[in-house]
Amino acid sequence: MQKLIDFGILRVITNLCKRNGLPNKLEIRLFHLQKKYFSSKDNLEVLDYGAGKGHLTSLLLLENISVSACDFSNENIINLNSKFSSYSNFNDGILIRKFPTLFESNLFDFVFLIEAIEHLTDDYLESTIKEIMRILKPNGKIMITTPNNENLELGNVCCPDCGAIFHKMQHVQSFNKDVLIGLMQNIGFRTIFCKNINFADYKQFSLKRELGRLARFLKNSQKRKPHLVFVGEKK
Repeated sequence: MQKLIDFGILRVITNLCKRNGLPNKLEIRLFHLQKKYFSSKDNLEVLDYGAGKGHLTSLLLLENISVSACDFSNENIINLNSKFSSYSNFNDGILIRKFPTLFESNLFDFVFLIEAIEHLTDDYLESTIKEIMRILKPNGKIMITTPNNENLELGNVCCPDCGAIFHKMQHVQSFNKDVLIGLMQNIGFRTIFCKNINFADYKQFSLKRELGRLARFLKNSQKRKPHLVFVGEKK
């Protein structure tokens, strides 16, 4: 399972770079690692929670594992089920209407919650994490990615028609490492990995960029890294 965690982090970083149009140097490495880390003998059940348009789902389906997806948007679920209907290892997309969801308890080995937790209001935040705890198998794993210590006010925009103020990406939560670990531990997850990083560091190789990174390291730069990755285990 540790290999799945390591591979999952690489997969998520690659996927997020693709979403933002960022070519990256991890793709070749991932191509060679995928069969080693996802094999048929694993019989893994994996869920993309808050799958959206299915960016991560499409990558997971290339592996020899059983993949499910869920989302709060009925439109997204219709599109996911249509898009991935030809995949024998796709278990359909499920619309989240209420808790508990339609998933059985202790079903999944791994749940991905990617760039989604920052969209959850207080009414749904803990309920969602508790639901993921319910549907994970004992010792099952969860991976979360979210903006790191985001200043939500800086992302606010004003509607020109009605004057309403809202976040341009509909973010309503902000997390740093301590806050996220605290939330997950309070619900019962053991922290395996939690680190703030910069996905832009995974662009294609550039000598100028690498020299810049080395210079920042030598200067012990404390520049904020804008992305946060958490991996936890159900106790």
